[in-house]
Amino acid sequence: MQVISPLKSFWDWFESLPVRHRQYLARMFWITTTSNTNEMVLTDEEYVIKFKNYLTAPDFPLRVVIKLLIIRSVFDFILENLDFLTDINSTMDNASIFFSNVEFLEKKQWEKIIKSWWELKNTSLSPNVFSMWARQQFYSK
Repeated sequence: MQVISPLKSFWDWFESLPVRHRQYLARMFWITTTSNTNEMVLTDEEYVIKFKNYLTAPDFPLRVVIKLLIIRSVFDFILENLDFLTDINSTMDNASIFFSNVEFLEKKQWEKIIKSWWELKNTSLSPNVFSMWARQQFYSK
């Protein structure tokens, strides 16, 4: 059985999000995982580009799985703590610009995204899928 790449499944999901939400998730991913303080002042577009480059750089299949596990864990934290993290963001320099659009924080949009995230991680980003895909990559060479 051919397993669809969890990387492709994740990227398709990520790209389907509204631009502001993609930017927020990419931004929060880097802010919460980097030790390089210079990366904390990137523009929203730069965060998305950096995130895409990190995720899509050619790599050994096992390292791709590890990257996805890291992203899965960090996105879980971000989405489960959205209210708290929004408060933290409001103290950052770009906050007034970043949060000026009331629709961006509309609860219903985030609820839809969170629901789709749970569906994705319980299907295409499940540990079983990661294992099957990594084995498929290893043994098909």
